[in-house]
Amino acid sequence: MFAVTLIALGAGGTLFFLFGTSPAPFFDPSSQSEVERALFYLVLVTNFAHVATGVGLMMLKKWGFVLFKCFLFVGVLAFPIGTVISYVTLSYIKKHRLEENFV
Repeated sequence: MFAVTLIALGAGGTLFFLFGTSPAPFFDPSSQSEVERALFYLVLVTNFAHVATGVGLMMLKKWGFVLFKCFLFVGVLAFPIGTVISYVTLSYIKKHRLEENFV
């Protein structure tokens, strides 16, 4: 379930970011501002990381599991909802030793 959600968020976020905003994207990659260019590529890399994590989880790859745990550890900082979801998910992973399922 998390894998499909991550893929949908990454792909949907990229499509919205590139085509669903005002006539010009939020941040233009050809802008004179270095901050705008940096933020543009940061958003695209973040969305790619979501898709890559989802694909890794669906394929039961160890690297997908590691990326997922990284997302969960960062999600602990998203108080209050992200903290609860991340904590419960990390507890479930540890309790049921899900790491053994990933190759």
